[in-house]
Amino acid sequence: MTTLGREVKRNLKTRWKKIGVLVLIISLLGSIIAFPPQAKADDGLSLFYTVTIEKDKPTFQIKIAIENLPKGNFKFGLSNGLAICNPSYITNVKSNKGVVRYTKANLWEINVQEKGNVTIDYDVSKIIPNKNSISSSKIPCVVYIDNNGGEFLGQCVFLIPLSSSSYTVTNIRVKFNFPDEWQIVCPYIENKNYYEVPQITKNLLFDFVERTIYFGKMEFYSENKSENCKIEFGFLTENQSFQEREFVKEQEDLDSYTKMIAKALDKITKIFGNNPYPVITIVSPLQRNNYVYGQPSIFGSVQHWPPGRYDE
Repeated sequence: MTTLGREVKRNLKTRWKKIGVLVLIISLLGSIIAFPPQAKADDGLSLFYTVTIEKDKPTFQIKIAIENLPKGNFKFGLSNGLAICNPSYITNVKSNKGVVRYTKANLWEINVQEKGNVTIDYDVSKIIPNKNSISSSKIPCVVYIDNNGGEFLGQCVFLIPLSSSSYTVTNIRVKFNFPDEWQIVCPYIENKNYYEVPQITKNLLFDFVERTIYFGKMEFYSENKSENCKIEFGFLTENQSFQEREFVKEQEDLDSYTKMIAKALDKITKIFGNNPYPVITIVSPLQRNNYVYGQPSIFGSVQHWPPGRYDE
């Protein structure tokens, strides 16, 4: 090959690396066009979730506090999480307003006698397999948590008012109670002691549950900015994924990736306009013992694609 030919090949390879990252960002921002942001109403339900994870327990706990819930039958469930997980992994559902009835698959109901504040408590299994995935060597999960951390998909753990309900949800906040040494990579907006779910599409509940949250003892963690958008990337100490271990060896690997994503976002927003995501997380496969978190949804996130695999 001539010197000119080798130079052309190098330039093409460099351009394809940049294009690969831009394609990831374009797919992420595609929902901006399909689901434009919608202004919040002054009335409607306000939901406050408290997620408590303790070590050496098979389940973790979630409490929902609902302000000024109107009188009537309040129905709630797992959104479309039923398609990939079994609701039997959610147990001990109870409320301060009396008996909670499990009426059928993925449907709970409370008879609220008068308007007021309602709380719902329940337990969630720390390991929930993805019932639609098949793996010969590892068990694909939509929830995996152990004493060092883990990941979960929101639609498989957060009970929400069903779409058939007449209630409108206008505000969702989440508080996480974790062991002190854990960090969190979360796609919601961080406040002093809780996170607020940002409105991205017309459906705030969709923006809430179609997210992956991961947490635990981090070996590396990196942040960057693209205008008003924060980019987060954390690498769990317990991650045994060979693919990730091969390409994530030091802090600089995460820093360079978040910097690259920030530059790509800057370019894409010049084409599509303002980026509605206040936080974008970079997700990576989690493998631990015989389990692997399969990442069934990356709405509001960017899949980690190591530089060593750009040619694919």
